[in-house]
Amino acid sequence: MTVQVISPVRELLMQWLLLPLFADLGMMVLVLRSVRNRTGYSLSALLALLALRNVATVWPDAPGAAQIDVACAAMLPAMVALFMLFYAGGAVLAGPRTWRALILLLPGVIFAVLAARAGLRADDAAIPIYSLLFFGASISVLFLTGAARLLTGEEPNVFIAALALMIGSGPVYSLTLPYHNIDLPLFPYFSAAAGAIFTQATLKYKSVSAVPAAEQPIKGGTPPRPGLFIAGPGDGRRARAMFVHAVRSGTPGAIITRAHPAALRRETGLARPPVIWLANSPYERSLSPARVDVLSHVIRDMGEQCNGCVVLIEDLDYLVTNAGLFPTLDMLVEMRRQAERAAMTVLLCSDLLTDEERRELRDVGVRPLQRDAGAAARA
Repeated sequence: MTVQVISPVRELLMQWLLLPLFADLGMMVLVLRSVRNRTGYSLSALLALLALRNVATVWPDAPGAAQIDVACAAMLPAMVALFMLFYAGGAVLAGPRTWRALILLLPGVIFAVLAARAGLRADDAAIPIYSLLFFGASISVLFLTGAARLLTGEEPNVFIAALALMIGSGPVYSLTLPYHNIDLPLFPYFSAAAGAIFTQATLKYKSVSAVPAAEQPIKGGTPPRPGLFIAGPGDGRRARAMFVHAVRSGTPGAIITRAHPAALRRETGLARPPVIWLANSPYERSLSPARVDVLSHVIRDMGEQCNGCVVLIEDLDYLVTNAGLFPTLDMLVEMRRQAERAAMTVLLCSDLLTDEERRELRDVGVRPLQRDAGAAARA
């Protein structure tokens, strides 16, 4: 009786399987167009994997569909783990340690080959058990490496919800299916919902994230002193000059400014350090000056991906005007903590801050630039 009641639901779900497939493909295109960094690329690969598995579900009798389904099921936990590590900053995969991503994917590749040779299906017990073990191990790695602690605000709840949808409708559902006599194609729909959650978080916080870069790869230079430093009134050019000197001496850096990136590059002659444009432009890639929460994520990612980098933030008053003084101060507090963790130097400058606002900056740990001019000049 239970099967007869559920059968119409199953037929309906089977008829609409193209919806999650198109959703995965659409989100992949959106991410590739909007987030051009390793977080976006890893999420696009994850969405492509989900779409490929949905193809095998939509056309189960097609040649090779069963093998594709098994391979995707085996690779899915590793792809989720890779995306989450990149999203959290990816310190364990940064710089020359990027090769570790291949080690992370290797168990999935080996298991997929073994499963295909053994003729296993994606719903056989071995694959869901492997998936649960891999998901558990990857989540443990997130906590052991400290990456999970870098998620802020509502991000932990968002990721828990997405993982619950993906794991519950995937390996958990496959293992409990034989005991309840229920056969509904839930995974394509729930995995598309999880992908939508991941996509929303990535578009919100990672669209402008960039890896700091040096203008010249010189080794052995002395990096600037870590911490947050602000130039005095009318002294913004010296902060920019110190930044230019640092990146030309081999220190990776990035610029966050109100000036258009093309104009800034012409003025400074810098080609490699990324420039994040503070603007409300609907036509070019930019970051709204009111989104200091996103800027905090950007700075965090820079520090996690490149220890000892230098970041120049010009027109700090522009952030204060658009986001408010206290949200900007909260961002600077988090930025100071990140600078301490990653030996990062943040140079601030603004000619329009009031004396009271500068006092508030000193209270949250921002130091005057002139006191550290000697240390910074040696960069």
